[in-house]
Order: sequence, then C-alpha cells, then structure tokens
Amino acid sequence: MGHVTVVIKERPEGWGQYVRSVGLREHLNTKAHEFVEIAKGVYQGSSHHEDKPPVFYLQSFYIKRIPWPVEGAFHQIGWAYKVGNTDDIANLVEFGAHAGGDPTAPVLGYRVFGKTMDIMEGRR
Repeated sequence: MGHVTVVIKERPEGWGQYVRSVGLREHLNTKAHEFVEIAKGVYQGSSHHEDKPPVFYLQSFYIKRIPWPVEGAFHQIGWAYKVGNTDDIANLVEFGAHAGGDPTAPVLGYRVFGKTMDIMEGRR
C-alpha cells in the first residue's frame, strides 16, 4: 500500500552472457546497497521539519534480487535488484502529503528515491 520501489539494472552493449555474469551481479548488489545508504541520508537530511517523523521508514528498506526482464518477456535474460521501502507511509514520504493534514498547507514530498537516483547518476 505505501510501498515505493526502484529497480537497478544495466543493459550494456553486447550484454548476452555479461548480463548473467557473477561480476555484474556483484556490481548491481553493491549499487543496491549504495542506493539504500544514500536514500537513508537523503531522508534524514530532508525530514527535519516534522514533529512526528515516520517511525519505521529507515528500518523498512529492502533489497530483492529479481529476474530481468520481469513483465511480458519471452524469457529471462539476467537479474536486477529491486530496492524498496515497505513503511506504510513510504509513498507519502516520496510523493508528499499536506503538512499536518491541512489541505491549505503546502504539499511536502521529500522525493527520497528520486533524489537518490539523481545522486547516483551524478556519480557515474
């Protein structure tokens, strides 16, 4: 219900066997863990305006190895890592809600996953 996810995958040129290699799997696993650590920092740096911050947000990140491509594919060609957050209010942390539930207040959306992807893209 309140889940937010991102899938980290790569599709290099000539990717045939490379996509199934242990080296790529380790690289993606490292990137997934890096994503979680950056996301935690982005959240902690963004949420200082709240009286009651989400209690379980920082403990609710997960990383799951999934077949890729997942939907509508003829066959699996490799693996990807899915990073998400299962806190009930993860979608509100990402996309926003009115501050204090007041519909006249501005919408606060910390865009933790979006900012984390921006940071990781800038590090390439």
